[in-house]
Amino acid sequence: METNPALQLLRIVEAYGAIQRQLEKLEKNSPERRRLDNAINTLDRLRNGDLRPQRDDLSFTTKGPLHAGR
Repeated sequence: METNPALQLLRIVEAYGAIQRQLEKLEKNSPERRRLDNAINTLDRLRNGDLRPQRDDLSFTTKGPLHAGR
C-alpha cells in the first residue's frame, strides 16, 4: 500500500493495468478471474475515495454508505 498520497493514484493506475493484462489471459469463469475482478473493484473504490486504507492493519474502511452497483 502506497503511503505517499502524491503517489497513490499512480500506484492505482499501475496495479489496474497489471490486473487488466492478467485478466486477458484468464477464462471468464475462473476463480482467479473473480478475485482479480474484486481487486479491480477495490482499486476503483480507492480511486474514487469510497475506501480509505488503514495503515495499522492494511484493512479498508468505507467513506459513507456503500453505493449499489459498484
